[in-house]
Amino acid sequence: MKKKTFKHSRLFAAVLIVILIIFGFKEKENNTSFSKPTTNDYYNYIAINEIKMWVSNDGESSHDPNTDAGGFYWPGGENATISAIFSDGLVWGGIADSIRVNGNVYRHGLQAGKILPNGDADDPNLQKYRIYKIRKGWENLPHSPVRDQYELDFNEWPVDDGAPWIDVNNDGTFTVGVDSPQYVGDETMWYVANDLDTSRSLFTYGSLPMGLEFQTTVWGFNSTNFLADVLFKKYTFINKGQNTIDSIYMAYWADDDLGHAGDDFAGCDTNLSLGYIYNGDNFDNSGYFPGYGTPPPAIGHLLLQGPVVPGSPGDSAQFGGNWIYGFNNLKMTAFSFYICGGSITYGCPPPGYEGALMWYNNMQGLMWDGNPYIDPTTGQEIKYCVPGDPESGTGWYEGNGWPGGFNPGDRYYGISFGPLTMAPGDTQEVVIALFIAIGTDNINSVTEL
Repeated sequence: MKKKTFKHSRLFAAVLIVILIIFGFKEKENNTSFSKPTTNDYYNYIAINEIKMWVSNDGESSHDPNTDAGGFYWPGGENATISAIFSDGLVWGGIADSIRVNGNVYRHGLQAGKILPNGDADDPNLQKYRIYKIRKGWENLPHSPVRDQYELDFNEWPVDDGAPWIDVNNDGTFTVGVDSPQYVGDETMWYVANDLDTSRSLFTYGSLPMGLEFQTTVWGFNSTNFLADVLFKKYTFINKGQNTIDSIYMAYWADDDLGHAGDDFAGCDTNLSLGYIYNGDNFDNSGYFPGYGTPPPAIGHLLLQGPVVPGSPGDSAQFGGNWIYGFNNLKMTAFSFYICGGSITYGCPPPGYEGALMWYNNMQGLMWDGNPYIDPTTGQEIKYCVPGDPESGTGWYEGNGWPGGFNPGDRYYGISFGPLTMAPGDTQEVVIALFIAIGTDNINSVTEL
């Protein structure tokens, strides 16, 4: 696979090194210079508990469209003012006659709407391809535009496009007034999008669409326990193209700016399929945006349910809300982190096809050039960067666990999982939990997480 990925690797390596050294690809610091295509890119937010998170139907998440800055606020829910994530989203890559990579980083490869039975994308400008939001008890809210929108989304819940619903009378057909939209949590958001806009796909990572439709559900709970600090995202994705997509790898990418972006470290827990960001010291500076002060929290993304792959007869996997037997849910199979502008080994994938090839290697647990990552504390090859425990002081972790390592700064990471194959018509699911916790100091917050 490595040879196929980088058959022109020497020339590419030289070009990419220059790109990374000169630019460091910090697009978020100057993202106004990159004008993404916009067609019905609709934003809405969820704020049922201590978190307020913005979501777009082009696949972007945790980014505030009003400020063009971080859009995952905690604590305070609706009234929260401190952001812990600048942006996050799903990235995917596979082989369909060539390596194709798409996703949602700072550029977004999806457009609103479903894929029609003939394989074409439906009109993304249709008003029905907005983000729907329903909340338990909306009927009891005082009359206002907010209540009216809940009612409209409830009554127009897009069951025909794949939105989850409850078959109250068990007849297999959605009947208005009898059957009901499904509240996955106390507040639920849903939208459908697809990757068939070639201009977006090329703009993102320089490769053609795959023919994937994504039905995305976001939910949270109105709770006072640990669920007050958690939101969930479920991606149901369907291969509606004509090609079998082989060797698919996916990554949940996150640019977690924990208050002030310039003083963070990254890490992962391989047992939990968890990636996280924590403060490099016990005081989160204010910087340009509000900081968390002391003690600062830690924030993480957890692969709660990975795609389904064949297993042994005694294995079982979650899919569609049920257990299926003879299969497994993939766990995190690699973890990459990025120090953009400060490292070649851990540099960020640039836009264009160079970035596609780099991402495809990273998702397999390889460096940008297809060579293995090396644990600097053991000298051994490794697929999971910084998997050590900063509180117990064991393994490779940023700070004291990395002599000669990098200073705290702006960090991104990717929780990767794969491979899998999707024939035309195949459906897969991925569930991600986003959560935040605070301990007695910056390191203990990782343990609390």
